[in-house]
Amino acid sequence: MPFSALLEKDFIGRNHELESLYDIHSEVKRGIATSIFLSGQRGIGKTELLKQLFQLLYWKQHEAVPFFYTVNPAFASVYDFSMDYLNKFIRQWLSFQKKDVSLIHANGLSTENLMHLAEKSDAHWAVDIIGNFLQVKTSADAAKLFFSAINTPYHSYLTTGMPVIVIIDNFQKTKEFYGPHSENNNNLWMLFEEVIKYRQAPHILTGSQTELQGMFFEKTSLGESLEFINLSGIDKSTSLKLFTSFCNSYGIAVDRELLSPFADLFNGNPFYIKNFIQTLRKEGKNLSADDLWNVYFNEITIGKLYTCWISQLRKHIPRLELRKVSLEILYHLCSRRTSTAPSNLANMFLISINDLNDIVNIFQTAGIIEMNFSSLKLTEDTILTNVIKGLYNKEILGNPADKIKEVLLKERHIAADTHVKTVEPPLFEITIPNIPRAELIALTSLEQIAKSQNISPETIGQLQVALVDLFTNIMPQEKSSDDGNFYLKFKPGKDKFIIEIKTPYKELASLSSPDAIPENQLIKRYIDDIKLEGTTSGIKIILTKELKKDTVQAP
Repeated sequence: MPFSALLEKDFIGRNHELESLYDIHSEVKRGIATSIFLSGQRGIGKTELLKQLFQLLYWKQHEAVPFFYTVNPAFASVYDFSMDYLNKFIRQWLSFQKKDVSLIHANGLSTENLMHLAEKSDAHWAVDIIGNFLQVKTSADAAKLFFSAINTPYHSYLTTGMPVIVIIDNFQKTKEFYGPHSENNNNLWMLFEEVIKYRQAPHILTGSQTELQGMFFEKTSLGESLEFINLSGIDKSTSLKLFTSFCNSYGIAVDRELLSPFADLFNGNPFYIKNFIQTLRKEGKNLSADDLWNVYFNEITIGKLYTCWISQLRKHIPRLELRKVSLEILYHLCSRRTSTAPSNLANMFLISINDLNDIVNIFQTAGIIEMNFSSLKLTEDTILTNVIKGLYNKEILGNPADKIKEVLLKERHIAADTHVKTVEPPLFEITIPNIPRAELIALTSLEQIAKSQNISPETIGQLQVALVDLFTNIMPQEKSSDDGNFYLKFKPGKDKFIIEIKTPYKELASLSSPDAIPENQLIKRYIDDIKLEGTTSGIKIILTKELKKDTVQAP
């Protein structure tokens, strides 16, 4: 509900945006208002900003009627949405006129009771609108019913002369409705293209950033009629104020300096900050650095922040056979600082282009990747990154909780002491089936990874030659009884490039030890160090090439 907003003292860092949106009430009176698409990442504060806006419009001005509507994800039919939309609009209109907040909360009013209320309030325009709506309802025409409901704010203006400011949250859900006979009407939401153009009934639309961008700018020309406002994270100073405000509200005593690294981790996301402090209050009143970091670890591995992101992944990846490879791709993207071409991912993870397209669409819908024109990268969100790392360590590597904690919190002391985030060196992992010419897959992956790290073409060629030479020395001449896969890790660093190859072989064809390799062999010429380690399932080979300054190109 629009009146469930934060207290004013806890609404920090958005005054400029709030004032800018509030100006719409004067623009709508002059007939120059434009509908708005309020964009921003999940949890950045879009809904809270619009709740605050509604309260200002409700109490501080009289030029336009504010109408706040959240599309209920439980609604699937056009009928349910249309009835609810009409009902809430008329109640909020009458509530604004009388300044009677109880009408907004009167969710149990039937259509008949609503008409009686309108008659009692001398709101004859509302009686007429309800009557027309009920007449359209008898036609069982889903499109007409839907349009009749969403056009109600403008119809009220035509009768009363009172403009309306329509605020709709969770707008992407409007594409999931079906008609009275269960026919597919997923395109009914496009009817909003007409109603958002009315200057006396401008709309402010928000919801899932990625889905709405597709709806407004790719599937329709609706975006051409919308002003675009992107809501970014609040700055660090404001984040610390928000931390302090919530701590004071819950009676939590924490040294401000201890909160500084978490302001960096949460990157100005108010949802993350609020949830973290709400969890902290269960730990006691006087909290140490250990308390804070333990809560953070729990939040990204089993807590609410973890649950929010995992729920999104489960919801959008219903095919169980895609979940493992999806997690592996996400972990790969976590290790990169640049975009990746989808075709490279298909080769790297040995999946079809069709499956990769499905996975990319899933990631986009869930709001966890940013798609450029021909490449993609993970959304800039440290919490999401750490959730993925934790899940990967648990489900793919099988690491216990204490090992996962060590991995995720290894930068803790640096962050706590210097408040500077360190950058992890990238790590790329691929699995290659034990098939003839398996080295070709390894070579392609090596080339793409090395290019992404700005390694010079000459060095890339040397690494590829060494890798071919290695496979020649380890692959059996005849079909081996050893099944399994090759597991490769590429670790490009500032001074060296390391390649780990875990083989499924207990014994290698002609490589008993690094010393057994002749000095004139190419792998010895291009690789500075070679190590062999036994594992429970085979032999691991580690190749290290020292990188000179001229082997790394300027980005």
